[in-house]
Amino acid sequence: MIFLDFVLDFLSLGIPDGPGREPTDRQLLASNSVRCGLRAATGRVLNIGTEWSEGICEITPRHLNFIPSMGVVGDRQIEVSGLRRANDEARARPRLCGRSSTTFIVSTNDGELYWTIVKRCAPKAVTLLALAPE
Repeated sequence: MIFLDFVLDFLSLGIPDGPGREPTDRQLLASNSVRCGLRAATGRVLNIGTEWSEGICEITPRHLNFIPSMGVVGDRQIEVSGLRRANDEARARPRLCGRSSTTFIVSTNDGELYWTIVKRCAPKAVTLLALAPE
């Protein structure tokens, strides 16, 4: 399991795209996007439940456009009103991000979401979101 996470982290470092390959983290960041996992902290938020959904988030100031590849169906436009680092409550993380990930709590008008992204992408993602984590 740890070896598989290591291999997935290594592969995401910048190997060129080819047939059947997903964009790398660097390529996604260049287009203001990141691979991520998203789930509600409690209940349902924007029709997102407490099970992890995986996909790509396009990031603009104060907004995330979540495009799922697994989990919820349909894109989600998320207006972000706050951002803070998650503590241990979000320990279980989606496989998409592997071991080298960090989780934030995203506050919206409808509730809070856990947003897990690849750790090396976090500084630029937070900058693009234009919110300083608390």
